[in-house]
Amino acid sequence: MNEDRCYYLSDVEKTWQDARKYCQDHQADLISINSWTEQDFVHTNIDTEILIGYSDQVDEGVWVWNDKSTGGIVNWDTGEPNGKNTQNCGSMYGTNGKWDDWFCDKARNFGCEMAASDTPLEPTATPTSTVPPYSEACGPGWIENHLTGECYHMSLEEMDQFSAQEHCRRMDESGDATLLSLSTKDEQVYVWDYIRHQYYSQQAFTIGMMNEINQGNYWMDNTPVSFFNWYHGEPSGDGTCTGLNYKPPSPSPPPDPICPSGWTPFNRHCYYFSNITDTWNGAKSWCESNLNSNLASVENADENDFLADFVIFDDQQLFKV
Repeated sequence: MNEDRCYYLSDVEKTWQDARKYCQDHQADLISINSWTEQDFVHTNIDTEILIGYSDQVDEGVWVWNDKSTGGIVNWDTGEPNGKNTQNCGSMYGTNGKWDDWFCDKARNFGCEMAASDTPLEPTATPTSTVPPYSEACGPGWIENHLTGECYHMSLEEMDQFSAQEHCRRMDESGDATLLSLSTKDEQVYVWDYIRHQYYSQQAFTIGMMNEINQGNYWMDNTPVSFFNWYHGEPSGDGTCTGLNYKPPSPSPPPDPICPSGWTPFNRHCYYFSNITDTWNGAKSWCESNLNSNLASVENADENDFLADFVIFDDQQLFKV
C-alpha cells in the first residue's frame, strides 16, 4: 500500500489485455504512474519487468493511462518508445524502473492498482507470510525464527555500527542482544525473506561482521565465521563494517529475441538485410506489407556500429522490427 492506493504485483505472466482483465475482475486496473513517489514505490517493489496501464493502442504515438489521468510523469528508457505500431503497451523495467514499449500480445508480469478502502474488508484474510509478525517468546517488536528459536529486531534508526551494537544491548534486559550474525544460508534466507516482505525504504542494514586488516572477518558476538554472502567485488577494502543490502542485485539484461529465419537479433530487435534494390518509398511499403516491420531507425551509436558491420553494399536495404 502506498498512501491511499493498494497494489498487486503478479508472479505470473499475461498479455496486456489479459492482465488488465485480471485487474478489472478484482475491482482494479493496471498501474498508472501519477508521481515520482509512486514511480519509486513501484520500482522498489519489483525485480522484473511488469506491464503498466499505459498504451497508444487507440492513437499511435499518443500514450494515455487507462484511468485517464493526465498529471503523470514520463520515464521512458533511452531510445523508448521505439516499437511504433508493433509495440503499443507500456511496461516498467525491474532493473532501473524505466519504461519500455512492449508487444501487447506477448506476456509479462504485471501490476494492478486500486483505491484503498475506508473500512476493513471482511472477512479479514489470514496472513500468508511464513514470518510471524510478533512472538511471545521474544517480546514486543521482536520476531522469532521457530526453526532455531532465535529472536530478531529490525531498527529503522540510522547509526554507525558501534552505536548500533550498543543500541542492541540496551534493548535486551540481559544485555545479550547483539548486531545480527549470519551463520548459515538458511538464516540468511530467513532474514532476507522477512525484510523483503516489510517493504522498507532503507536499502541496507548494518550487521555484526567486521572486516579488519589485522583480524580479518569476524562476527562481533564471536559466532564462528562459517558462511559468507558477499556481493560481487566485496569486500573491497574501503571499510571495516558490513551491511546487508536490501535491494537485490539487478537481473541480467533480457536475452535477444528469437528472430525469424534470415533475420539478425540485436538489442531486443530483429533486423533483415535485403539483397534487392528499391526506392525509399518502395522499400518502406515492401517492408510493411511483407515483413510487418519498418525501415531501420538508428537510435544510438551501438546500433549504428552494429548496422555498419552488416551493410556491405551502398544500396543495400535494411529493415527492423
